[in-house]
Amino acid sequence: MTKEELMQHCRYYKGEEEIPFEKLEQGRSYFFWMAEWMWVKDGGTISEGMLALAVNCGLTDEQMLLNGMPRKFVDIPFSLRCYLFEEHCRHCDNDPLVADDLSDLLNEYLSIRLA
Repeated sequence: MTKEELMQHCRYYKGEEEIPFEKLEQGRSYFFWMAEWMWVKDGGTISEGMLALAVNCGLTDEQMLLNGMPRKFVDIPFSLRCYLFEEHCRHCDNDPLVADDLSDLLNEYLSIRLA
């Protein structure tokens, strides 16, 4: 996908060169913006390590649907879900998430929008 196509999926990153708010001001929005920024910067590609983490944590479309996750989560591009999950884990001392935590993370991602 092109940068423009990737950005159509972004809810927080709008092409800014610098993060538009302070970390403490916006809570998780900061982490969502960082994940989207990295995803667009990397052209929507994921590393083998990130792919392995995603499969181990049930982030593939098939795994999510089999685990009863809502379709709206699967509508988030797989590679973007990987970046969101990795950014979340980076700030949680890499503790593995259980399905409820993943559901909470994605629900929050989809519910919060920047003005």
